[in-house]
Amino acid sequence: MFIIPYYIETKSVENFKITKAWIFMAKGGTKVWETDEAKLSQTQIVDSYLKPNGIHGKVFCVKDNTLYFEVDTVATHLQDFYTWTEFLDKGEGIPDTYDVWRPYIWVSSAANGSDTNIDAGQKDEWGWDGEVKQTIIQKFWSTVFTGLKRC
Repeated sequence: MFIIPYYIETKSVENFKITKAWIFMAKGGTKVWETDEAKLSQTQIVDSYLKPNGIHGKVFCVKDNTLYFEVDTVATHLQDFYTWTEFLDKGEGIPDTYDVWRPYIWVSSAANGSDTNIDAGQKDEWGWDGEVKQTIIQKFWSTVFTGLKRC
């Protein structure tokens, strides 16, 4: 089963809405966290993988062999983890032995400075749809942002 711990940050800048999903990923931010123990329950996955690694929150849903875990950014001490950007800011490569928080950004346009009805996960003019088509990241966006409903 794939495990996707994430948290979302959103802000508006001029005529754009910027949504950033921080996803905890393995191998220097190149692989989604995964367990081969397919028979574990949601509670067992949380208790065996997330809590022991200091990641707290709640299960958003389980869909298509993927557990989406909404991280509580207060209970989880994010400063104790590496981020993808801290390596890139220094111009360094990310060791594939590190698990890191990696940002994925969605930009949607807004008319007259107000939000549009375009949510992350929908087709966009910025090319995101083409870049991530058929990847687990596209599945993340479409699952988490489809009206923010539980799946």
